Amino acid sequence: PFLAERINIMNGKMKEHHLDIRQAADGLDVQMKSLKASRSKEFLQGIQNSFEEYQNKVLRYLEDDENTNLPLMHAYFTPAEARKVVQKLLNLMSPVEMGSLIFYTGEESWFEFMAEESGLSCFSWICSLKSKRDDFEINYVQPLAFVTRGVPLASTSFIQCSLW
Repeated sequence: PFLAERINIMNGKMKEHHLDIRQAADGLDVQMKSLKASRSKEFLQGIQNSFEEYQNKVLRYLEDDENTNLPLMHAYFTPAEARKVVQKLLNLMSPVEMGSLIFYTGEESWFEFMAEESGLSCFSWICSLKSKRDDFEINYVQPLAFVTRGVPLASTSFIQCSLW
């Protein structure tokens, strides 16, 4: 809605990306809610596959967004206007959503984007956002990789996986 104030961007491709990501996220939500009922290797492999599908869809969307919408935003909005909206969107995200987004976007890409678009400081990264990414990896990604592919869990001497 923010970009649409000045730019006609919701073409068919963008709408399709939004729908695909929403469907993938909804599917993951359903699977995660039924996790306690079934912890079979096949069930967890399905969750791992769903996470990978979600990652691919988000990365395709972000690449398209970066190549089209981001340059348009820079052309039609001031940095202060854009920063305010980015901050508002970040504040709406749950810790798991934020951790997932950072994890699948990649730490370097995420930090570079956030430093440019929202003025994110290293202090904010270390004190808040990095822990959300780490929690997501420890509580979701590592246990699924362990169960589905036998990948050993990282040492978590002071952090425990809350999934189990």
